[in-house]
Amino acid sequence: MTSTEDLNAIILAVQRKWTSLYNVGNIRMLVELYCPDGKAMMPGQAAKQGREGISVALSEMRKKIASYHPHAPDEIGRIDENMVFFSSGFTCYNPDGEPLYPGKGLFLLKKVDGEYLLYADCINYNV
Repeated sequence: MTSTEDLNAIILAVQRKWTSLYNVGNIRMLVELYCPDGKAMMPGQAAKQGREGISVALSEMRKKIASYHPHAPDEIGRIDENMVFFSSGFTCYNPDGEPLYPGKGLFLLKKVDGEYLLYADCINYNV
């Protein structure tokens, strides 16, 4: 079983990689962080499934949100040996660098072939 310390490191690595790829607009590489059967629930959009659907959801979100800056995870936990979750607040900015609004996300990670990938995310704005 993965220790709590290792779990924290896994979650922070996924969060940092997701943020880096999103903020430079690399949607193609970003969707590779998701399970093939993953799901995304982005603000103002219907839930999307699969990497193709998630690509559409992220591309739509990127039109309004140029950069995303998460806070440290405020809650992490284990659902079972192959699935973990974390929640995190965030601040997002428009293309001019102006802050838009804060929000919170809930993320599920599933172990696939020994690697934790995003299985589902739900991102909400505090508006």
